[in-house]
Amino acid sequence: MRLLISIVLILFFVAMIGFLTTNLDSRVNITLWSTQYDDIPTFYVVLVSFILGFVFTAIIAVAEGTRARLENRRLRREIHKQETELNFMRTQPPVAARPEPDELESGGPDDEALPEPRDPAGHLPTAPVYGMDEDDVDPEPDDDIYSGGRAV
Repeated sequence: MRLLISIVLILFFVAMIGFLTTNLDSRVNITLWSTQYDDIPTFYVVLVSFILGFVFTAIIAVAEGTRARLENRRLRREIHKQETELNFMRTQPPVAARPEPDELESGGPDDEALPEPRDPAGHLPTAPVYGMDEDDVDPEPDDDIYSGGRAV
């Protein structure tokens, strides 16, 4: 990318020097607001416009760079604060589990014991377990027995 920018800048300056050398004898009249300037060499007009463009671009670049540096500083402070909080949380002793806020109180009138569903053979319903010995299909070596499918 730097090589491309360098090539473009070199071509730009060569074109500017070529324009200026071919128009050394050209003169123009310039009016800025209410002031009239007569017989100004074109060389000066183009040179001043390039310099003003360069200065304007530099001012914008400095403003954007300052904004980026301030944002980076803010983010560094936030990261430091979060790392400090994380280190504090790591050094705290473990606490006992808290009860769920929606947990029902035991012994109330709405606390009826629900019968557990059973199938006619008397087995309790369970979640399917994959990879059992009763499976008809031989598992492939890369199958994940916990999810019932190929390991991702």
